[in-house]
Amino acid sequence: MKRILSVLALLFIVSTVSQAQLDSTIKKKIFHGIVKNEKNKPIENASVIVEGDEKGTVSDNLGYFKINARPDAVLVVNAEGYESSLTPVGNEELVRIIMIKSKSLNDGEGVKMAKQQSVSNDFHNYINTESSRNYTGSYLTVFKGSEGTVGSRFLFDNWVPGKLIDKNDHEIIVKGFTFNYDKVGHKLLATSNEKTIIEVEDSAIKSYSFFNPAGGETVFKKVNGADKNKFLIVLVDSPNKKYSLYKSLKTELVKANFTSNGLIQSGNKYDEYVDKFEYYISDSSSPNLVKVDLKEKQIKKAFPNEQQKVNAFLASHKEDKINESLLIELISYINLNSN
Repeated sequence: MKRILSVLALLFIVSTVSQAQLDSTIKKKIFHGIVKNEKNKPIENASVIVEGDEKGTVSDNLGYFKINARPDAVLVVNAEGYESSLTPVGNEELVRIIMIKSKSLNDGEGVKMAKQQSVSNDFHNYINTESSRNYTGSYLTVFKGSEGTVGSRFLFDNWVPGKLIDKNDHEIIVKGFTFNYDKVGHKLLATSNEKTIIEVEDSAIKSYSFFNPAGGETVFKKVNGADKNKFLIVLVDSPNKKYSLYKSLKTELVKANFTSNGLIQSGNKYDEYVDKFEYYISDSSSPNLVKVDLKEKQIKKAFPNEQQKVNAFLASHKEDKINESLLIELISYINLNSN
């Protein structure tokens, strides 16, 4: 009897070890998937994580995602307004996930879903998408530009701390990363080691901020009334007030164009990055943005219902140059004196 039990125990151990070895041979690979609702419409910004893991990814604006997982893994998928989904990966070329509208997010399942979303809302989700690009080495690392070149294609001359907000107004965890902005390519750049640089896919991002070590915060934000893929710089953001002010930034490299015929000289002997700004006013009573130039006539035209306040302000600043700072003061003045 003891001999039989010993044999059975040995067989159990061998079987367990063999199964463990078999499991260890199942390697992870990149799986592609798509998240849709019951009406076959893509779901954007759905969080997708492997069950048992804390990190994952998010779906893009077409519902697509990719994730590193084992074929025997189960994906936990969550999206605002939908019931949580558990989907086996399997060996399909494309993992299809159909999400059902949630009846209520106030119950325990809703709380669980919110927690899972907050766990997966990590910056790695945004740098592991197909649209993000990685550069290793010296590419894009010299922020001060080439010798003899005036200006820079980058917003800062070094990496700076930053903050990112997603479309659901949730802060994205960016621990270990610093940032910069490519003014020519209109790209958010990130690094964790200053050797590898990531061009961040920003379709699921609502706003991002840069904190200058010398002081101050620069905020880029997607604004209603502007191109949905375009970020504007926030100058006055007044969600509870009448007016807000934003500006767009366009930077171009103007090559050296110096010429001389011995008598007349023209142009520059140096390459120069030239910044060009356009200003936009947002009125809380209108879905449209109003473009405004830094000229008195154009400013008055931009505020057809505030002529008395505009005239009073400009009269008290008639000796001041009309520039960005004065426009910020004007909007703050109008907001302060609005009912």
